[in-house]
Amino acid sequence: MSDVRRIMKISGNVTRGLAVDFAEDSIYLKNKKVTETEEAGGNRPPIEGVKFRLWESSANADSAGTTYTTNKNGLIKLEGLSPATYCIQETAVPAGYVLDNTVYKFTVDANGLVKNEQGYTMVIENRYIKAEFLKTDKVTGEAVAGAVMQLTDKSGKVIDTWTSGKTAHRINKLPAGEYVLTEITAPSGYKKGKPVICTVKSTSGVQKFQMTDVKMVTLTINK
Repeated sequence: MSDVRRIMKISGNVTRGLAVDFAEDSIYLKNKKVTETEEAGGNRPPIEGVKFRLWESSANADSAGTTYTTNKNGLIKLEGLSPATYCIQETAVPAGYVLDNTVYKFTVDANGLVKNEQGYTMVIENRYIKAEFLKTDKVTGEAVAGAVMQLTDKSGKVIDTWTSGKTAHRINKLPAGEYVLTEITAPSGYKKGKPVICTVKSTSGVQKFQMTDVKMVTLTINK
């Protein structure tokens, strides 16, 4: 039988794909995992190292199941599935990504078809963590350019160093945890700001952090 594939959207933000191939009466199920479309100009690079648990829907969800891990192409291959309804759920993601706890179901019928098709494709998107860091003037609240900033983790390891501009500095796929934002060099006319503790959470929304600087006052006395 020929392998026929199509894309099917499951919901507004999440699309999923299952590719089913047939060979010698065995069913091969592929699950492809990709990152969200914001990255790389709309491209969706595959994600290696995402763990899934697969189990039959009639089994005990808390104890049954087999774990699979996506390869470098973002794929898992499930061989020899018997006709039944199955559940598949993400259980672990690489650092910097947000776990999708949704339980998805698919059914392999007596003819070895999924959704009445010989081949059925779904693409699952994973959101990643996004953090933005902005340097501002304490009085005006406006962005301050020219400050040399540095982000370190709780062990002191340097994560990133940059010079502030008029827009926030974005770091994508920053693992959840506690970080310290430090001003290494203040712009001319400003005092260095105090270090800021930044707690990054495992969520897909943009998390924003800022440090304020105080302008130095020049006092002239005439006698």
